[in-house]
Amino acid sequence: MVLESLINPYQAKKSPTSLFLLGLLYSTFAVLLSLTIFPEDPSLTIVFLTVMGALPLFVNTIKSEQRKDYRRVPLIKEHTDIFLVFLFLFLGILFGYIFWDSILPNQLFMVQEKTIESINNEFSSQIAFTGSAVNLKAFSIILLNNIKVLAFCFLFSFLYGSGALYILTWNASVIATAISQLIQSEMIALAPSLINYFKAINVGLGSYLIHGIPEILSYFIAAVAGGIISAAVIRHDYKSKEFKNTLIDSIDLIAMSLIILLVAGFIEIII
Repeated sequence: MVLESLINPYQAKKSPTSLFLLGLLYSTFAVLLSLTIFPEDPSLTIVFLTVMGALPLFVNTIKSEQRKDYRRVPLIKEHTDIFLVFLFLFLGILFGYIFWDSILPNQLFMVQEKTIESINNEFSSQIAFTGSAVNLKAFSIILLNNIKVLAFCFLFSFLYGSGALYILTWNASVIATAISQLIQSEMIALAPSLINYFKAINVGLGSYLIHGIPEILSYFIAAVAGGIISAAVIRHDYKSKEFKNTLIDSIDLIAMSLIILLVAGFIEIII
């Protein structure tokens, strides 16, 4: 009960940057406990324990957003605070995973490594064109996969309330694994030193976070959209005017998330 009592939605929205440290804390405890319980393969346990720590804050914050919909203030202004809360929380979890995966001799994310390998093999097998055809095909594959993740975030948030948190934390572990692998490969090519280690970190972060942050932001927006509808249905407001306002707000959020996802796809192809 200690971790879930560290901060409430009001405090989180007032100081969203503090969620970065909280994300680091959640991921650190998850890594250390998982290595103690399942040292041979802690991959999924790390994700599970991270979700357990962040769950109360995530659910309570989503519920607070559903109540705000009845006031019908401008969309961006209405939900900016929760987007920042979830984004900083995600970044804290992500950086925690990257740190521990890069310094510990144990393989923290073996399942995630297999997932990355599977994605790369599937991607390579479908790209059989040249020039601009490659970019168009690659963009369509990337966008389709990202839309699938976005749809799962909306659906899990709607059906389970907190379900989207697992999808997002899993994605954080996959991205962290990919960045950690890139850092390690860069370090092999460079002479061992602290300066070169930070250079390798910059390469790893730059390769993924430039397009990764807008992608994750779009997933959070979809999760909020599903969560506010779910909360409205639970409160039996679906025949009221307030529920219609909530539904319109959710549709607007989905449209916004798709636009951001489209931009993120373009950025990934360009990079």
